[in-house]
Amino acid sequence: MIELPLPCPLEAGWHLQAQLDLPRQAADGRPLGGFSAVSFDQLTGLLWLLSDAPRGQLVALDPGGLRQAPVLASDPLALSGSPYAPLPARIDGEGLARAPGELWISSEGRRSAERPAQLLRFDSATGLLQRAVELPEPWQSRPGQGLESNRGPEALTWLPGASGTATGDLLLAAEAHLRQDPPDRVRLLRFSPSLQGPGAFIALPPLARPKQPGVWGLTELLALPRQRQLLGLWRSYLPPDGWGALLALYPLPEPSTAAGVDPAADAPALEPLISWDLIATGLAPENWEALAVGPAGAVRPGEPIAAARGEGPPLLLVTDDNFNPAQRSLLGVLRPRRTAACPG
Repeated sequence: MIELPLPCPLEAGWHLQAQLDLPRQAADGRPLGGFSAVSFDQLTGLLWLLSDAPRGQLVALDPGGLRQAPVLASDPLALSGSPYAPLPARIDGEGLARAPGELWISSEGRRSAERPAQLLRFDSATGLLQRAVELPEPWQSRPGQGLESNRGPEALTWLPGASGTATGDLLLAAEAHLRQDPPDRVRLLRFSPSLQGPGAFIALPPLARPKQPGVWGLTELLALPRQRQLLGLWRSYLPPDGWGALLALYPLPEPSTAAGVDPAADAPALEPLISWDLIATGLAPENWEALAVGPAGAVRPGEPIAAARGEGPPLLLVTDDNFNPAQRSLLGVLRPRRTAACPG
């Protein structure tokens, strides 16, 4: 697994290397956008984007060395149901986790039987649904409990197996607090794809919501297993200033001591070790929703391979334009600031 370097010291923050426009039209003229999650394939060099279009689709892009606007690498892959696993008429794909032989998407719910919140596994080659997983009981839509409509599960990331080669488990999180919870936290779950039933889920301590002004929602997670840490991307919209984006670093949560998958509502929320204002780095004040580790061998004009210089891969971010022409569909490339005294 490629390790993402962090700022050193952490207070040094991030440097905006590039901000690139994403394609907004497929080869056949159909609109592209609504990108809610991103994954970079280190083997093929392709950037995979999940669109939250009504039926969902995956878009593969050639990132062009992160020096120019990415271009389409193939036709979008439409997600669809199969005879043994029907897909709801409308889904809202928000989280994406890709690994060899594994393609998982979290679908945001609307507190209805027609549009439930689910974890969905697809065939990565055909886009056919293979498995649909219901969320644990506390997350289900019941009177006075469960996810709010259009509030998750929003974030999804792999937590690799101990060997470093096994796929491992998934971490998923709500965008906002559940109806039965205090408003200062979002719930976090660990899911084992190899297991079936409620026992596949383990509750983790909730993550504390940012205390900065604004209504903050968690839009993405990125596990850093070697550092035993977790990055969370938070966004807000506060008129008249517009969009806000914060990146928060947490210690990697351990399973809750509470029984089952419903930790005590008054349990302390996990506070971040540090958070960074991403708009202050120069990112456009847009709807930043997605995080991924970028190419380990990203090349800059006239410079050697970044990884060979010990710089490591960048952090990639993507906006969701909501298919709104007034919003932008962007790829942001961030690099950690590191002083000469830092190791590596």
